[in-house]
Amino acid sequence: MCVMELELNCQSMKLYFLSFTMLFSVTLYGQVNDSQYTPLVNEGLEFLRQNEFSKAVEKYNAALELDSVRVDAWYGLGVSYTALCLQQDDYCGLAVAKLHRVERLAGAYRYTYQNIISCLIKIKNYASAITYCDKAIAQDSKDGDNYYYKGFAQLQLGKTKEGCNDLQYAAQLGHIDAIALQNKSCK
Repeated sequence: MCVMELELNCQSMKLYFLSFTMLFSVTLYGQVNDSQYTPLVNEGLEFLRQNEFSKAVEKYNAALELDSVRVDAWYGLGVSYTALCLQQDDYCGLAVAKLHRVERLAGAYRYTYQNIISCLIKIKNYASAITYCDKAIAQDSKDGDNYYYKGFAQLQLGKTKEGCNDLQYAAQLGHIDAIALQNKSCK
């Protein structure tokens, strides 16, 4: 129990850093370069880079008031709420809701699934996290993070065999944390 609790804290930190990696993947994707929308999205991105997530949320919401079907603003909003979720559980539901909108608009857009997984693991909704891990794996079957998170979630649900299999595959893909968790949990 203590190992899993410690591992969850390590997992939260890993998810936190993964989210920041994803933050920098937010770039303009808009089809139209309009004079009001684009600066708002750019300002939101800059606030993300400065770790000012609430200000980023304001900018992305303002952009969505101008154009509510552009996926880049929804994605930026979802990433902003993901960062807030990883700091405070209060924002996890909002993050998942915004990222579901991205999924409806654009399917497997950028790191949408990984952001959803981060939030679901943070709030310990492991069964749903596994569902999104499967979607992320379908999007990129060579990303060890996807198998690592799935293995972690499986272990939390007591599915040791399945979790250890996913961790083993993540380790084969070179995921260092998967090796460590595998050594602790899959003896």
